[in-house]
Amino acid sequence: MKIVQILFLFLIFLLLHNLVKEKAYAQTLSFEPTSLGVVVGQKLTVTININTVNQQTSGADAMIVYDPNILSIDSVPTNGGFYTSFAANPITGTNKYLISGFENPGSTELKSGTGVLATIEFSAKANGTSTVSLECVAGSKADSNIIKGSDSSDIIDCDSLITASYTVGPADATPITTGTSDPTGLPRSGSTEVTVIAVGAGILLTVIGLALILL
Repeated sequence: MKIVQILFLFLIFLLLHNLVKEKAYAQTLSFEPTSLGVVVGQKLTVTININTVNQQTSGADAMIVYDPNILSIDSVPTNGGFYTSFAANPITGTNKYLISGFENPGSTELKSGTGVLATIEFSAKANGTSTVSLECVAGSKADSNIIKGSDSSDIIDCDSLITASYTVGPADATPITTGTSDPTGLPRSGSTEVTVIAVGAGILLTVIGLALILL
């Protein structure tokens, strides 16, 4: 009987370990750079990177939210090439802009790994700071998404998305780059890895403790 209980606890450990591991490597979109200082009238080029963590995907949407009083989106000239097809359009009457990459309907080709979804060209309109974020609500397909190829489910991890911030100063100020993101890395990867190690160790110690009690 005790052997059965120990085996059951071991199976629970394996299940929890796999769940923690999957959470550590989340499917995300990210901005590069994540922060920048510019002057009024200057152009900003921002890249949207994608990381599917080796999940096979058929498309992705980036719903950009920004302050139109400080920044304007002049164009989205570059399909990053991650997906075959590409579309970019403002959402009329809002401060949102939808960028989509996708494989053509009927295509069996799927994409995985890391790459560039698109490049955005902003103009600095007025002094101030504008956050630029990805609208994302878990379970919704009307915002930012990464679509799994096998079942069309949305696998983006909304909690892992990081908001960018761009500051516009007077025309006589000196523009300064204040930070970039890692195009192939995972947002908050350092803290995530530490958390995963701690949780994994806690699970292991718990299972060992219960096993010793049952012996």
